[in-house]
Amino acid sequence: MATFAPASSGVLDASGLITMIISSAPNSMTHRRNCAQLAEHVNLVGNLLEKLKSTDLVTLPAVKEPLDGLEEVLKKALDLVESCQEKSCLYMLAIGWSAVYQFRQVHVEIDRSPKVVPLISLVHEFRMQNLEALEAIEQDQREYTLDEEEVEAQSAILIH
Repeated sequence: MATFAPASSGVLDASGLITMIISSAPNSMTHRRNCAQLAEHVNLVGNLLEKLKSTDLVTLPAVKEPLDGLEEVLKKALDLVESCQEKSCLYMLAIGWSAVYQFRQVHVEIDRSPKVVPLISLVHEFRMQNLEALEAIEQDQREYTLDEEEVEAQSAILIH
């Protein structure tokens, strides 16, 4: 089983893990189809991460947290794929449905993290595109008061 040494960025770590999963999947002795499907799935996530790398979003704490979570799940996925290389066919057959459940679980967990990033991206993009408008709104400190006519009318009513 390979161990993964963390790099400096969550996106880079996740990208490295994805590469390792994709390269390990064809070498599996058991659950070949499941390993191939998982590799295809993480490749889709990898494509999204490549796009994310080119933005300044990776520096936002709100993005870093889901990416750290994704990295942990990708480590589980890599362990699972590698276990299909290392364990005997008899062992993997004996735990067959348990392994299938692990593939399903890892797939669901992988899907959670990237879904948060587009939402954060959308909010960030909105802010950047509308920065002037948002600043104008913040700087608009109007004082609300009564017009002269309204003050006179109120005075007339209160006096009588």
